[in-house]
Amino acid sequence: AMIEQKNKLYKKPEFYNTLTSTCTTELAVFVNSETKEKINKFHPKVLLPGYSDKLLFEMGLIDTNITDYNKLRNKFEINTISKKYINSPNYHLQIRNKQE
Repeated sequence: AMIEQKNKLYKKPEFYNTLTSTCTTELAVFVNSETKEKINKFHPKVLLPGYSDKLLFEMGLIDTNITDYNKLRNKFEINTISKKYINSPNYHLQIRNKQE
């Protein structure tokens, strides 16, 4: 569904609305179409996307064996490695630790 939507956007671009239609609120719509647990796209943790991962974690929508949110954040934090490879043509591989 996400790929179909993105293909539609390629043909007919849409403009984001700061509150009602952002990358995070649109992801909430897609998640709601695929899960029993529904996300209110106007939840503060959706509108402030720096907290969206915590909301997904609290809802059990992040598939992991890690049960502590702070440990989860630390394990998947990529800021340091992202800065290291920011200008690399293989950035997409390097941030996933697939290539040095």
